[in-house]
Amino acid sequence: MDSEAFFKYLERQSESNSKLSAEEFYNQF
Repeated sequence: MDSEAFFKYLERQSESNSKLSAEEFYNQF
């Protein structure tokens, strides 16, 4: 798991006001 990519993902989700959960994110890997 790349933590830097994860934080970038969180920033993207914040900007788009998405409610995608961390669990759903992990499932992408």
